[in-house]
Amino acid sequence: MYNKKYTLLICTIFLFIITINFACSQPPFQQSEKNVGFLIETGYTSTHSLNNDYYLHTHVYNASNGLLIDSNINCYYHFYDHQKNGDEHIAIGEMDNYGAGYNASIDGELINNTGEYSALIWCNNSEEGGFFQYTFLVTESGIEITEGRSIFAIGSVAILCILLFISLYSLFSIDSYIGKFIFYWISHLFIVLIFFICWQMGVEGLLGGIGVTGIFRILFYISVVAVFPMVILSLAWIFYIHVYNEHFQNLVEKGMDTERAFQLTNRKFKGGWFYGRSR
Repeated sequence: MYNKKYTLLICTIFLFIITINFACSQPPFQQSEKNVGFLIETGYTSTHSLNNDYYLHTHVYNASNGLLIDSNINCYYHFYDHQKNGDEHIAIGEMDNYGAGYNASIDGELINNTGEYSALIWCNNSEEGGFFQYTFLVTESGIEITEGRSIFAIGSVAILCILLFISLYSLFSIDSYIGKFIFYWISHLFIVLIFFICWQMGVEGLLGGIGVTGIFRILFYISVVAVFPMVILSLAWIFYIHVYNEHFQNLVEKGMDTERAFQLTNRKFKGGWFYGRSR
């Protein structure tokens, strides 16, 4: 009994520790810093959703007097996927002049990995120039990770892990078959919720690595798929317990004392933890 309790406690603590390992998004930079040449200004978010087109846009100013420059210069870009070792460039080109700024669009099919990406923009004419570089995070959802969301997600998993441990402890401690049935399904529900939240934490970039996200996604699918066979087993178990108790009751009604009836019924059905004899 004690070995089972310690095993449950260790597994719960291990799952909680895994969820604490997260990475926060970096704050965006918006403007290059120069006193001469061109000042490049662009707006962007710190996260972007996977497989969606990315829009590059910039305005160019004279660094010495702050006047907008919207003609007689050329602007270019390099776009990087830092998950591609040795060949990070996934798009290069010249930006189009539109209105008061310059823009370009990156095909979403090129943004097919979660992780860190960068954009480098530079503009020049025959005499002056300027550049700007920034980094952002691509996640499946594109949702920005804030401190509040991180605390809420990790806190939710921590609470569910504690409730899971209590539920599993009760499952292994109680003798009533009805209690075992209830606590098993409560535990299964907690497991599904924990794996789902951990998976979504990885989807939104909160966990440190894509491999961990994949593990929790697989575990979530397994726990969900396992519901169907466990429903069948639970129904079979309930039927078996019903037959067990009915057999015991019949022996008692025939005049046999309860201890002898229990011994005969237990011998016939090979009683044990699984059969959950009620008292």
